[in-house]
Amino acid sequence: MQPHSGWAQDEFLINDDRLPRAQFGPRSALGPTGALVIVWSDGRNGADTFIDYDIYALTIRDPLALGSTVNRRINDDVAAAIQGLPDIASSPAGTIFCVWEDSRAGNQDIFGTALDSLGFRTTPNLRINDDSGFTEQRNPRTAAVGSDRYLVVWGDQRTGQSDIYGSYRNVNGGPLGPNFLITPDPVTGGSFQGEPAVATNGSGLTLVVWLDGREGGTVFGATLDIYGQWIDAAGNLVGGNFKVNSTSAAQPQQDASPAVAADPALGFVVTWIDRRLGTSVDPGDVFAQRFGPDRSLIGPNVRVNDDPLGRNQKNVRAASGPGAAYLFWEDQRDAFGLDSNVESARVPYDSSAPSGNFRVNASTPGRQGTPSAIWDGRDAFLVAWEDTRNGITPDIYAISLLPSGLRRGLDAQLNDDAARNDQWLPRLGHGFGEYLLTWIDRRNQSNDLFGQWVGADGGREGTNVFLYHDSQTSRPVASNAAVSSSGSALVAAQVTRESDAGEIRGFFFLSRGSAPAWTFWISDSLQSSQASPVVATRAGEFAVAWIDSREAVPRIYGQRISATGARLGVNHALLSAEPLDPPFDFDLVADDFGGGFWLLYAEGVSADQRLWVEHLNAFLNPDSAPAEVGSGYPGPRQDPRIAASSEDGHLEVVWQGVNASGLGAVYQLALTPSLSPLGPVLEVGDPAYSGARTQPAVVALDSRSVVTWQEKRDGNWSIWMRVLQNGVIPLTGSVRVDEDQGLADQLDPAVGMDAAGHALFVWADSRSLSSGSDILARVIELTPTSVDSLPLPLPEPSPAPPSRMRVGPGRPNPFSGVLGVPVEVPVSQAGSHVRVSVFDARGTLVTRLYDGDAPGGRLLVRWNGLDSGGRGVASGVYWFVAESGGERHAVRLVRLR
Repeated sequence: MQPHSGWAQDEFLINDDRLPRAQFGPRSALGPTGALVIVWSDGRNGADTFIDYDIYALTIRDPLALGSTVNRRINDDVAAAIQGLPDIASSPAGTIFCVWEDSRAGNQDIFGTALDSLGFRTTPNLRINDDSGFTEQRNPRTAAVGSDRYLVVWGDQRTGQSDIYGSYRNVNGGPLGPNFLITPDPVTGGSFQGEPAVATNGSGLTLVVWLDGREGGTVFGATLDIYGQWIDAAGNLVGGNFKVNSTSAAQPQQDASPAVAADPALGFVVTWIDRRLGTSVDPGDVFAQRFGPDRSLIGPNVRVNDDPLGRNQKNVRAASGPGAAYLFWEDQRDAFGLDSNVESARVPYDSSAPSGNFRVNASTPGRQGTPSAIWDGRDAFLVAWEDTRNGITPDIYAISLLPSGLRRGLDAQLNDDAARNDQWLPRLGHGFGEYLLTWIDRRNQSNDLFGQWVGADGGREGTNVFLYHDSQTSRPVASNAAVSSSGSALVAAQVTRESDAGEIRGFFFLSRGSAPAWTFWISDSLQSSQASPVVATRAGEFAVAWIDSREAVPRIYGQRISATGARLGVNHALLSAEPLDPPFDFDLVADDFGGGFWLLYAEGVSADQRLWVEHLNAFLNPDSAPAEVGSGYPGPRQDPRIAASSEDGHLEVVWQGVNASGLGAVYQLALTPSLSPLGPVLEVGDPAYSGARTQPAVVALDSRSVVTWQEKRDGNWSIWMRVLQNGVIPLTGSVRVDEDQGLADQLDPAVGMDAAGHALFVWADSRSLSSGSDILARVIELTPTSVDSLPLPLPEPSPAPPSRMRVGPGRPNPFSGVLGVPVEVPVSQAGSHVRVSVFDARGTLVTRLYDGDAPGGRLLVRWNGLDSGGRGVASGVYWFVAESGGERHAVRLVRLR
């Protein structure tokens, strides 16, 4: 079982501060163990009256899973200072090196630090430039050279005008000799050389490129060309500085943004923003020049962006990928030059033409620009950029992008408003690997109904579809949907009208990806309540069921809808015999094995609750007596859901009850088509954790099924799942679905599955403080596709209580956001009382984290780095101390800011 790879998904937010502070200048590197590390300049620690930018980092251990670490601060100075424009590179020796501009000494210097293979700092910050003056050093860039060193290059003003200097460093950042000059200036009085870029191939041959003003003399900015310098594997300059752009001195240039990528064996691609036509004709184009591995020139300068003249391109970056360099830049071709997006193109290392351009970011408001990219070492690029979709101060967003330009990623955001408006109550319509999702949405400041087509890959197909407006007198309340095998779809929504508590409205879609072709009333127009619709489909038709109060007492009614969206027959009651206590919840699913439909309902609004299953024929008429399921099992029967296997016809029923501890619990029962139990009632979830479990959902495919639910662990709700074989044998333990590393709530899960075994999960997610509650999704592939030949594991046994006290380890440690520390204590008749505190290095109490019993003897205690007054503590060493039964255990923690 693994996250499904290679499909379009949404971007994810890299910075986790959720404050109105700017983040900019992302750069990324692939670590030697496969971890991806992104660094950027971050303003979260600055007061409103003072700008204090720091260098922050995030490690992503798997490009298909949301960041495995929280954001952490890289620079180690304690006074307010500006750190910016970072760069990062990785060495085969197992380290990563990060460099940046740093003003801690009162002027701009170049600093750096070594990181381990996961991007955690291993050395103090190191000053790179070795001059003794008070001049400026700017725009550092770094590359690994071979397996034993890094080369750092930057613009340096120690001799007056800016020159390009370099420094070789060992794999831990120590200097390998003094700084050296790369650009001996031929202009008397000095000219400008700055903004360098650097790349190295597999043999250690290095190419440094930069902006150069020598053709304009001593006047800064009179002309800016792209120049380069070769450096061999031994660190010797090869030949002299040379011009890369092919314009002449009689054609003054104002180039910008040089970048370079190198393939281990195929050569180099230099790219820049070129203004050879003049800014009045074309503000800027992306140009490239290729060089062979022997330093030979390959073809002429080539224009890469494919839009007509007159639109601006800027901030280009290069990354080496399979057989080519991939260029990423900020592009203003859309909306009359007012909309900045990130575009990309493939430039082969040979003389072949560049590919067509393709958009990287989704169509969202705001500016998307200043991109950076790195090949993830597997099959895609990790692309990061500055993004103002959440306000005027930019955040850092990223996406995993296949070489074909296909977007993929992580927990996918399915609502596309990207603003601080809440979305909730997601409902995933039954489908055949193609789904129609509906939810309630407040982007228009009213509770409107929206929909979205979603593929089996979890990606959005088309844009969000507005379905029904909340006008205060008429509003949507609940909805459900189904997609037929032909691709048509039906949404049924409970809609209130003036004094009417609700009627059922239909929205018919002719084909997948489309907007609704028409809308109509499914229920009869009556002054009574019709509520909680459910939709199922089989044989090209749709069936809708709902709770109906037209006869004063709530009953389950239904209506057939044709393949063309017309009502077939009339509204009618579905149960063969009405229960004494009215039904209060139900579910409907097609019986693709035996024909017709299965109806599951819970009755007992005022008395003991019971669950019943009844079979309906193709005309929605009962053809057998209802059978009670789960009888004799105590507790309520809330949120009942049913799934049916098309392979053998067995049914799986889930519901929310209450366990022996009085907490919400999820139960599951499998039945034969004749409604005989296939096994006992199963309580779903890990017995080692005693948190509440609610809101179950279930889907069945062949002999496999997936149950999902929301569970409260460690104080917040998250989404979990389990895979079952034949409805009775667990194939997995409890698996967490959402990838939220924080303490936000994930609620209202739904699940679907296609024929290939791709399970699609959707839920309402509140992790983003900048955008409110969103609808997120994730695809998990159930592998292998056939499990019948595998040995089947036994159900998880309840773990024995701990025999002795154990504490730790804390993860992550060091930490900058939230860490968790497991605590285990023996359970006695007197209970298992635990007290957990945090002390600083001097032994002063910082905060009390927990003081109470440990259910089952086990706790996971989290600390967010705040003291007892809610203030963030400083970087340093802290002690996590757990006390129980006369024992005292301590764990050393390192806090990074």
